[in-house]
Amino acid sequence: LYIDISEDGRGDTVCIQVASPSQMFLAGRSMVPTHNSELGSHWLPVWYLNEHPDHQVLLGSYEATFAGKWGRKVRDTIEAHPESLRVRISRDSRAKHRWTTSEGGGMITAGVGGPFTGEGGNIILIDDPFKNFKQASSQSYRDDVWDWFTHVAMTRREPGCSIIVIMTRWHEDDLIGRLLGEGDFVPNEDENAATFDWEVFDLPAIAEDDDPLGREEGEALWPERYDELELEKIKSAVGSLAFSGMYQQKPAREEGEMFKKSQLREFYKDTSGALTYVLIDPDYPEPKRVLDAKCVKFSTLDLAITKKETSDYTVLSTWALTPDQDLLLLDVERIKQEAPDHSGMVRRNHQACGLSFTSIESTQYQLSLVQQLRRGNARKKIPPTPVREFRPKGDKIARAREAQVFMEGGGIYVARRAEWRPTWDRE
Repeated sequence: LYIDISEDGRGDTVCIQVASPSQMFLAGRSMVPTHNSELGSHWLPVWYLNEHPDHQVLLGSYEATFAGKWGRKVRDTIEAHPESLRVRISRDSRAKHRWTTSEGGGMITAGVGGPFTGEGGNIILIDDPFKNFKQASSQSYRDDVWDWFTHVAMTRREPGCSIIVIMTRWHEDDLIGRLLGEGDFVPNEDENAATFDWEVFDLPAIAEDDDPLGREEGEALWPERYDELELEKIKSAVGSLAFSGMYQQKPAREEGEMFKKSQLREFYKDTSGALTYVLIDPDYPEPKRVLDAKCVKFSTLDLAITKKETSDYTVLSTWALTPDQDLLLLDVERIKQEAPDHSGMVRRNHQACGLSFTSIESTQYQLSLVQQLRRGNARKKIPPTPVREFRPKGDKIARAREAQVFMEGGGIYVARRAEWRPTWDRE
C-alpha cells in the first residue's frame, strides 16, 4: 500500500520484520520516536485489511476513547483512498469502535477491561495499556491489565493470529515486563502468554552496547529530531529513572534505584560569624555560601498514628530553602509516638528553629492535627502554629519521583556528619 512517496535522501536503514514463524512479535516505543502508534495502530491495519479484507483486527488501549481514535483513523483512511485500496467499508456497520468491511472483515477497538464482544482477531494490537506512570505504579492496575490481556485479548486469537504490543515502558512489572519475565511476577499455569517466544524490537534513544543498528555507544537514534545534546537535556529534565524507562526502554526497579547515595550533596554550618551554610557542589571549584537569614525555613511531617514496634516512624524533617531554590535538609527527628504527642513535637520544633511553617498531609487524622495546631489553646496560653496543608497527588512512588528528579539535578543538600545521617542514608 502506497499513499504517497517522496525522496528523502539516502542512507542506511533497517527492515522491520512484522511476522515471524511464531506469528507473534513485540515492539517498544523506542522503535521510531513519536511515531509508533501511527505506524502500528493506523497504517498497519490499513495495509493488513487491504491485503486481507475478510480478516479482523482487534485493538486495545488504556481507555476506549483512545482506542476508538485509531479505529476511526483507519476507517477514514480507507474511505479516503478508494483509488488506491481495494478494501471497502460496509455501509451497515461504520461506528469508530466497531466497523466491518464489505467482505466480512473489520476492526474492533476496546479499552483495558472492555470486551471484544463475540469476535476473534487475526491481528491483535495492544497500544499503550497504561496511560501514565501513575497507572503503571499501581500494583492493582498492573494486575487488571494482565488479567484483561490474558483472559480477554488472548482468548480472541484466530488461528495464525499475530499479537503486537506497543507501549511506553513505565515500570519493570508492566505488561511487557511480565511477558518477558523481567520482574518477580510469576504467572498462573493457565496464563500462557508469558511462555510464548516473543520477538522483541527495541531501539533505545541513545545507543548502548551491541546496538542492533550498529550505532556507536551514545549515538542518538534520530539525531535530526533529537540529537545527543537534546537527549541529555531531556534526561536532566525528567530524571534518569524516567529516562531509562521512557527513552531507553529499560525501566529500573523502584527500590534502591530511585535515590542514590552518589547523588547526595552536602553542606556544613559556618558559625564563625553570622550563621552561614556552606554548600559543597562537585560541579563548582568553590563552595557556595548562603546566609541563614536569607533562607526560608520550614518542616515537613510524615505521621504514624501509634508507637507499636510494627508501626512506621513519625518523621519530622526541617528544611531551608535558599534564594537559589536549593533545599537544605537541616535536621531529621525520627520517633515512634502516639497521636497526642504530635502537636507538641511540631510546636517545639517550630519555636526552636524559627520556622515559617510546617507542612502536613491533610488526610484522615492529619487533618484534625492541622486544625488543632492552627487554633492553639488560649486557656493553656499555647499560640497558633503556622501550618500548611499538603494535599498529595498520586502514590508515594509517584511523588518520590519528583523529588528524585530534583535531587539528581543537584538541588538537594544534606547536613554533613549529622547524627541522624546513618539511618537516613540507609532508608
